[in-house]
Amino acid sequence: MDYHVFINSLLEYYQLYERGLKKQANKYIQDYVISLSQWDKDKLRDVLFHFTKELCDEQGYDFCKRGNGRIPYALDVFLRDYLYSECLENKMPQLRWFYELYKNDKFGVNYARNMLEKAYLSEKCDTKTVELFFYMWIEILAWGSHHFPNGCLITKEAMENAVKQCKKIISEKDVNEKFRKQLEYFETLYICYYQFEEDNRTKTFEDYCHQADIEFICNNAYYYNY
Repeated sequence: MDYHVFINSLLEYYQLYERGLKKQANKYIQDYVISLSQWDKDKLRDVLFHFTKELCDEQGYDFCKRGNGRIPYALDVFLRDYLYSECLENKMPQLRWFYELYKNDKFGVNYARNMLEKAYLSEKCDTKTVELFFYMWIEILAWGSHHFPNGCLITKEAMENAVKQCKKIISEKDVNEKFRKQLEYFETLYICYYQFEEDNRTKTFEDYCHQADIEFICNNAYYYNY
């Protein structure tokens, strides 16, 4: 019953928003979040757990029609604080959920990777956690190669550590073939790049990739989040 009340209140917000009453909608959700803070703690924890589970592990909710596509800001901050407090107790899957929802958040980004690592080390580590943790290191390799062949955005030590971490995960967990192939690709790509640099760029970078039997597509545009 409490969860239905919560969802109906969220739907009320969206109805206002979709009618173009954005200021009224924002005021509504701000007031509702204040009222949530006065709920019984156990009741509130159960509702937020259910909501986050649906967001991350089930069908979720469609926020694409609302501005930037995220959860309403006031509720987003409230949910983040709830998850953060749960993570301090090393609860699963809340540790993973925090990473999923807040890895790009201005506040959450400072904690998200650490939360995911704790999730991976937890006795309740699940398949999704393994995949996210593995892909976190793959993303570092992908970012580092973003300007190839003009330059590398990460140090060689950072690259080697990312590869090492991926291989460690493979040795400890069941990692699907798609992710393994991504690691193989980036490991080979970096070998090509460092050989390209060592040879003073006497051949094209594509020549090294062709010789290694991998495909390289140069990025002509770069996009950054500030």
